[in-house]
Amino acid sequence: MISEHHLKKEKTYTQYIPLSVYDLQTWMGVPSIYVYDCSNAGIIVDSFKQFAEQHEKEYEQVALQNRGPANPPPSFKYCIQLAACAANQILPMNPDLPADIFTSCLTTPIKIALKWFVMQNTSKLVPKISMELIDKIPGQLNDRRTMLGELNWIFTAITDTIAWNTLPRDLFQKLFRQDLLVASLFRNFLLAERIMRSYDCTPVSSPKLPPTYQHPMWQAWDLALDLCLAQLPAILDSEDHFVHSPFFEEQLTAFQVWLTLGSELRSPPEQLPIVLQVLLSQVHRLRALELLGRFLDLGPWAVNLALSVGIFPYVLKLLQSSAKELRPLLVFIWAKILAVDSAATKLLQTCQADLVRDNGHKYFLSVLQDPSIPGEHRTLAAFVLASIVHNYPAGQEVAMQGSLVSICLEQLQDPNPLLRQWLAVCLGRLWTNYDKARWCGVRDIAHEKLYTLLQDPVPEVNTHTCPEYTV
Repeated sequence: MISEHHLKKEKTYTQYIPLSVYDLQTWMGVPSIYVYDCSNAGIIVDSFKQFAEQHEKEYEQVALQNRGPANPPPSFKYCIQLAACAANQILPMNPDLPADIFTSCLTTPIKIALKWFVMQNTSKLVPKISMELIDKIPGQLNDRRTMLGELNWIFTAITDTIAWNTLPRDLFQKLFRQDLLVASLFRNFLLAERIMRSYDCTPVSSPKLPPTYQHPMWQAWDLALDLCLAQLPAILDSEDHFVHSPFFEEQLTAFQVWLTLGSELRSPPEQLPIVLQVLLSQVHRLRALELLGRFLDLGPWAVNLALSVGIFPYVLKLLQSSAKELRPLLVFIWAKILAVDSAATKLLQTCQADLVRDNGHKYFLSVLQDPSIPGEHRTLAAFVLASIVHNYPAGQEVAMQGSLVSICLEQLQDPNPLLRQWLAVCLGRLWTNYDKARWCGVRDIAHEKLYTLLQDPVPEVNTHTCPEYTV
């Protein structure tokens, strides 16, 4: 029997009690996350599968004996395991490192990454940084404006990039996009693999990951650490403000270079996950949105690639921004996303629901009714709103409450023919199977205002007006 050890503390003594993996599975249930920080940890991962199969067989036997309707058997494939080393490997014993170095990588990655970097025999900008200085790095992990927070931000961007460029797409989505805790653990696991391998230990995981410890992006991480530590002594002595890392600016430049040379036949730009992280920063946000818009304009394949890396929650959150300079870019990006999603009903329904839930429709209503915004951008806003209300009652309801009918009717004489066309389409979709909106149109004399479009000199305009004239 393969056993991990559970430490039981009594009043007068401490005793190690063997704990079977089988019993542990019974107590934990599914889904669960297991971390094995011990020598020969890979054996536990192998045994876990055997005991899981035993559990499932026993469950099936009990179900057959009862001959009644039974719940589905527990599926241990939903469990996650992270092991410090493979079978027949011993954990490193280095007095300069914590005894639980694997756990330290998973829980305090920036701190252990700095210590490990300082201990390496590599050329550095400032070669004699002490361990005591590392503990004095100013800032908070959750504040990107501080030195420590910026390092954490860069670490997130780099590990996301390594994972996205290495893992199969479905596995990346499962481990790095579905749950914040799981994503954080696996980002830190990538660091653990790099550090543990330097001590002849090979961390093991279930689901299994391909090797990532030699990915070129780790060199960018080393440079970020080096630039941080190089200015640390002066900052601690004089309390000067630190110089922000050029990492994100350089990665945006690399992405820009890819866009000038890229095509669908080339490998995807590895900087795409970093571009999404830059959207969180006001400093580089405008440039990042411009580059992202250029990328999405390459075609549906680019939009699908951006969606796979996780663009959606980032651009959804940006709809809360009041910055006018972002409006043209955000409207363009959302039009590209919805143009692709319109071909996939399920994806479109997800976009519609998320936009309505977060009041994203209000952003596009404000763009559409703003006469100072060029007609081409208002056209894109009309397209987005037409997508939100298309066969979606909740979208129709909030759009009508936002005065979409009157906003569209007021602009039917706009000189931009494409805008006139999409205003007509938007009204038609809003009125489809929705009597409240129809009566709103009757009240606003929509039929008289639409009548003029039937003689529009642009064929596409009067073609799209005919179905909507049924009001």
